[in-house]
Amino acid sequence: MRGVVKVNTNPASSEVLSGLEKGRGFHHPLLVGSFVISAAVFILYSVALGHNFLFDEENIILRNPLIRNLGRLQDFFGHGYFYFEGRPLTDWAQYYRPLTSLTFAVDYRFWKLDPFGYNLTNTFLHGAVSVLLFLFLVKALKDKRAAFLAALLYSIHTIHTEAVTYIASRGDLLGGALILATLLCYWRLWFGRALFFGVLALFVKESAVLLPVYILILDVSFIKSGRRNLLIRLAPFVAAAAAYLIFRRFFSPVPLGPPVNDLQMAVLRVLSMGSALLAYFQALALPEIFKFCESIRFAGRFTDPQVAKTIFVFSLLGAGWLLSLRHRGAVFFGMSLFLVSLLPYFHVVHFFPEWAEHYLYIASMGLAVLLGCLINKILETGSRRLIFSFLALYLLFFSFLCQRTWQRNALYNDSVKYYARLAQSDSPYAFYGYQNLARLAMEEGNWAAAIVPLKVALAIEPRSDVTENLVGLYYFEKGQNEEAIRHFDKAYRNSNREYRYLINVGIGLIRLGKYEEAGTLLEDIQSKIPRYLSVYTNLVAAYELAGKPDTAAAWADKGMEALEARKTDLAVLTMAAARMAYRQGQEDLMARKLDLILEKYPDVFWYGDLARLLRGRTTPDEFLEIVRLKYPAFEATAQFNVLVALSLEGQWDRIPRFIQTNKEAIEKQVRSHPLVRREWKKVVEAMEAHGLKPLHIVD
Repeated sequence: MRGVVKVNTNPASSEVLSGLEKGRGFHHPLLVGSFVISAAVFILYSVALGHNFLFDEENIILRNPLIRNLGRLQDFFGHGYFYFEGRPLTDWAQYYRPLTSLTFAVDYRFWKLDPFGYNLTNTFLHGAVSVLLFLFLVKALKDKRAAFLAALLYSIHTIHTEAVTYIASRGDLLGGALILATLLCYWRLWFGRALFFGVLALFVKESAVLLPVYILILDVSFIKSGRRNLLIRLAPFVAAAAAYLIFRRFFSPVPLGPPVNDLQMAVLRVLSMGSALLAYFQALALPEIFKFCESIRFAGRFTDPQVAKTIFVFSLLGAGWLLSLRHRGAVFFGMSLFLVSLLPYFHVVHFFPEWAEHYLYIASMGLAVLLGCLINKILETGSRRLIFSFLALYLLFFSFLCQRTWQRNALYNDSVKYYARLAQSDSPYAFYGYQNLARLAMEEGNWAAAIVPLKVALAIEPRSDVTENLVGLYYFEKGQNEEAIRHFDKAYRNSNREYRYLINVGIGLIRLGKYEEAGTLLEDIQSKIPRYLSVYTNLVAAYELAGKPDTAAAWADKGMEALEARKTDLAVLTMAAARMAYRQGQEDLMARKLDLILEKYPDVFWYGDLARLLRGRTTPDEFLEIVRLKYPAFEATAQFNVLVALSLEGQWDRIPRFIQTNKEAIEKQVRSHPLVRREWKKVVEAMEAHGLKPLHIVD
């Protein structure tokens, strides 16, 4: 059968599923179908709303200052998707998705760093993609029932959890929405709108460069414009894709590539994809409760059995495509969309990870079209037995997928269970699981529980810079600063010039009393990454401890200039300057610095409230209540700051009892850093000057 699938007119089959079109309350089947699909998406993904940021989201969201200033649009087009201050990009980080990053800035505007809002946006986008696919299928299949059933299965399928629940995969969702919008507009002959959406898609995800091919397949399958009209209509999309490739290759801040120069290596990579394709089909038919990225073993020679397996799989897919070519219409479009969408993931250009379920987000739309064609054929038979048998199987598979999707999303919302599953999985990235189990234990203050998973993580992947850094932090906590420095240095050497690890080396040198050496190291780092807050706060500390407060103040001023309009960073640095003024006995200067925070950065997390405490605008009791409600993880720090505030306000009658009550928290802070010890010494001197005998805390 050529052309589009025929409309079902058989009276027996029209009794089945007729509710969508004829039943009471279903006078608007497109609206009802869209609502049901959206509801299914939000129900299944609701369990994952608010889960913590994971993995790449540290560099894409948490440590990315660009998303915190929505007004500077040019910055988004001047940086890559991953934010690495002062570092060259590795191959896997060479992504350029400015419009996707812009959506994170919009999220930040409303939600700051609350992951709930980012999860909600991803869920909404997946619902929108599923509805757009439903509308596309209605137009392609000419049957709302088949379109609804196919789109519903796509919307709830477990393989999409990686694209939806993993916030960093938002490019797949945005790309899917824009690609579908482009195809629908082109089909309606709204060429200007189609080109607009197509250009946007290019700056959302790189694989959108395939849009001219998608449009060609759409036109050949359904519109049949004729060769001349097709060339005219396709030309702007080809030109846009070519301009994008030229821009990325020669002018973009993140150049495209690098491609593999060795032709034999490139061919062998493609011919190593057989096992990956079979794994994709397994994930489509029988998704697991937990799945993480996997690696592909690339064949080293053409006689490798993996090459034979790949050729066999390619032969089957090629035969299926040739059969679909005979039918054209929806069958040809679905098969072609599936195969073309997998092309970017055949690893001629090599990025990590090599195997991931979110690669199927666009490709599985082609499979949804094929499923819709199958459903349409079944409905056309008019056989009640066949139709009800199919519906029974559909409901069973639908229920199975819903259960799997719910289970997988529930894992995201329990960090310990998620990382434990990852640690126990066969994934080559299992060390991430151990690494993050250790990190969670450290964040909870359970340092003893952290060292074993850290050692296991290093045993699995000894080149992990993140694990080495966590081990360094563990030894920091244990007071073994030289051992900590050794691990921080290894973290730096294992990374691609990750200077924050060297900053930790500088902090270790400060703890060892090597202030001048720390200052020299930090100055060198500052020359490489001049807009990194921690460099300046530690330069201030190093030179103050070295007995050079003027140099420390100069670095604070230089940091204020370099950090420009980054309010949080400026508040932190201003507070560091205020505390230094306090330690130097310059309480008037301290007051001016605190007033500056209250004038320009009063709402900055923690520092606004701390400035109000130290300036006397908030009483110690009020501050402690604020900490209990807003900053429960800051309680130990809060106790020492209250002590400083009591000293500044001259509440000498309260200080001895306060120290006695909070001795453990104050002692922990005093031991944590030499600058805190200086502040403790200043409090002690003030107490003695007023005839009070201070409680012994540290030697």
